[in-house]
Amino acid sequence: MVKRIFHIMMGRDGGTERFFLRLTHGLHEAGIAQEFAVRPNQIWLDELAPRGAVHQATYLRRDPVSLIRLWGLHRQIARFAPDVVMAWRAPVARLIPDGPWVKVLRLGDFPFNIKYFPRLDAVIANTPDIITHIRGQGWLGRGDVISNFPPAPKTASGAVVPHTPPAKGGRVVAIGRFVGIKGFDTLIRAMGHAPDAELWLIGDGPLEADLRTWVTPGIAARVHFLGWQSDILPFIQACDMLAMPSRDEALGNVILEAWAAGRPVIATRSQGPLWYGVDGVNMDLVDIDDAPAMGAAIARMGADPARRARLAAEGRKTLAARFSKEAVIEQYLTLFDELSHAKAQP
Repeated sequence: MVKRIFHIMMGRDGGTERFFLRLTHGLHEAGIAQEFAVRPNQIWLDELAPRGAVHQATYLRRDPVSLIRLWGLHRQIARFAPDVVMAWRAPVARLIPDGPWVKVLRLGDFPFNIKYFPRLDAVIANTPDIITHIRGQGWLGRGDVISNFPPAPKTASGAVVPHTPPAKGGRVVAIGRFVGIKGFDTLIRAMGHAPDAELWLIGDGPLEADLRTWVTPGIAARVHFLGWQSDILPFIQACDMLAMPSRDEALGNVILEAWAAGRPVIATRSQGPLWYGVDGVNMDLVDIDDAPAMGAAIARMGADPARRARLAAEGRKTLAARFSKEAVIEQYLTLFDELSHAKAQP
């Protein structure tokens, strides 16, 4: 039975990193010993530290210092003697050393190539589309789908949520990195087609200045940039609906978090929502980059509390059936046991 896992996480702060924290917490609760290699000075280190030793360094650069650090990482892994070494994000797979442990990569998005995959025992993806994608790139090894689960509500939060009067057409929240694939420009344009709605944008990123240029005088009073938030739940709870306008979205963690908070969802027909979403049943789906359709869906939902309640209730049913914490943790541990047993066979 698998009892020791070493994680290599070189990400910063996004959906993958938030799920990494949730999964490692669940594994800690299950009695699994863990250690971690992460980038230095990440904002979530205090949360991670109680679960095992944390080794902070940058290993991905091709320079002598990074190579020395990589040699040190391999020694730390060997000393810990894990049953499983788990990399998070495709390029990190090359950091896993050879050894008696099971070597797995967890993917939450679509990798550009699979050149770092050949030494892996398995790839774990949070949606079947990712497995299809890497098969198309030539991956012939094991590929398993284990999805995500949303966070439990925090008992205390330092979040500072604006206290403003309810919006006549409903308050919309959208969450994520301000990068092109997230489609926030489409959502801002959609607000011109939902004249009574208010939008809260939670996040930051390289395109923030560009996004602000889409906020025309006609919608400026109804579109608010609230910055990156470490605890997004209070903001979701303060809104009437969540919008996810992504152009490319393997899963859509924020949808699961909205359902957990009892809020309905409007999403684009990107990969993740098309996997588990049913238009008009557990969410409203619109075409990618269709600002008028997104705006119409926001206006319709904002004007119909009964529809919001029905979609939110169906979303919670989907969440319980397919994305519960207990089911996901059990799937990971079962898979790790299978891989460890297979690796031990002569």
